[in-house]
Amino acid sequence: MAKGYWIATGKVNDLKRIKKYSEAFNNWLPKVKGKFIIRDYDTIEEENGNGNLSAVVEFPSKEAAIDAYNSEEYQSMISLRKPFSEISLIICKGC
Repeated sequence: MAKGYWIATGKVNDLKRIKKYSEAFNNWLPKVKGKFIIRDYDTIEEENGNGNLSAVVEFPSKEAAIDAYNSEEYQSMISLRKPFSEISLIICKGC
């Protein structure tokens, strides 16, 4: 079965104030069998970049990635991130 991925790009406007979200996310991620493949707060933008953040999170399947996103716990965490970031997130299936 192909893995599922969250691919996030965007801007983190305040690294100190987004820390509460990061801590909650890091504690939650193993519960949904996710793991970071990439997390970079200092992305180099060469062509049509979206900001200073690039992150890829791997899940056991695309369905697991969708379920993780739709989970009550993650949905409540979004409010910890939004005031301090402008993020674009896609969910996709690996090869």
